[in-house]
Amino acid sequence: MNLDTALQKHAEWKTKFRTAIAQKESLDAETIAKDNCCEFGKWLYGESTATFGSLESHKNCIAKHKIFHIEAGKIASAINLKNYTEAETMLGINEPYYNASNETGVAIIRLKKEIGFNSAEKHENVNTQFFDWRDELSVGNPLIDNDHKKLIKMINNFHNAMQEGRGIDVIDKVFNNLSIYTSEHFKREEEEMLRINYARYEEHRMEHEQLLKQVEDLQTELNKGKMILTTKMSTFLKSWWSVHILQTDKLLAAAISKAKA
Repeated sequence: MNLDTALQKHAEWKTKFRTAIAQKESLDAETIAKDNCCEFGKWLYGESTATFGSLESHKNCIAKHKIFHIEAGKIASAINLKNYTEAETMLGINEPYYNASNETGVAIIRLKKEIGFNSAEKHENVNTQFFDWRDELSVGNPLIDNDHKKLIKMINNFHNAMQEGRGIDVIDKVFNNLSIYTSEHFKREEEEMLRINYARYEEHRMEHEQLLKQVEDLQTELNKGKMILTTKMSTFLKSWWSVHILQTDKLLAAAISKAKA
């Protein structure tokens, strides 16, 4: 089971739902609502149980994945009832489906990290980074990809600084640089969204605002000297960016590409 593929497949449901709304298509809501029908669900309840079933990350993945499909089933049912406005609202930021989707993405990433699933991970060397750039993270847009690569490098610098036990002043400076570049990246993306009159601009912008607020809160804790939070901070950033790139930024990159055509 390729967990990167599982993450991407579940991220794609938002696009499938919006396509169904736009084209007024019917969906198999009953099957969508079940968490043991997709390939990932079959793996969770099947062959993975004997090997990884005792892991907390595996149990958490099952729980979050179940909620995701329940919420997805509700949206599919709304679409089938031709309640398109309601279905669109259900796909919005901070709605149950949005939260379930993000939590499932984070759960998959944590499971992948704990079990070291890919063979490359099983034989990783000392040069492997905390947050590796991989092909799945490319959105196909050089401008956005280059920004993401730099952000990932900065997250690794932050993680390494705390792992090496550097002083609070050094760690704070690295984190502050990361925060500044994140804001600059978001500004570039939002300018592109406005340039192409992106339909999902407000939803995407709100995700940016949410992260910036969370980063601000984390930096406040860091400034208070609560160093115990640093591992949590780097893990949170890795999870947030992985999910955001695979779900939200890929949609934006596709819209930019379409606008150029």
